[in-house]
Amino acid sequence: MYKSADKVLSALTICLKSKSFSTVSFTDLQKESGVGRSTIYRLFDTTADILSYGCDKFASKINDRYKDLTTDEKPTKREIALFVFDSLANEYELLETIMESRREDILARSMLGCKQYLTESNTDVITKYHKEIAAAALGAIFKVWLQNGRKETPEELLAIMERIVQG
Repeated sequence: MYKSADKVLSALTICLKSKSFSTVSFTDLQKESGVGRSTIYRLFDTTADILSYGCDKFASKINDRYKDLTTDEKPTKREIALFVFDSLANEYELLETIMESRREDILARSMLGCKQYLTESNTDVITKYHKEIAAAALGAIFKVWLQNGRKETPEELLAIMERIVQG
């Protein structure tokens, strides 16, 4: 299943280089991916579902990488934030696909599933409002980062976010 779903996700990224998100069809994805049409329909109901699959897969990677980051000592908020920025910067193709589709809400929803980076270092859960704001801010920062040609490093992006938060 995952191999076919990954091929369809890659096909969506390729199709978005020449078509808008709203005009990409499952036929386009079938031709580009080589995955059978019935398999695509079995895996996904809509093209937005394909983006959700990509974002959820990415969020799962973040959760897995976070487990590797943690040791006996919990990482600081700054270390967690840098980890998330680094993870997102390494997935710029997925981010470009999301921005092209104008479905940043899908990324925000998936990022909300990354429980580890949305918790305080003392294990108190940040309020729902803070989670929503953090997810939206990440999307906005990476949107500008992509528009500006991905010039800043994850460290520089974190510094920008810190300046914004400080006012």
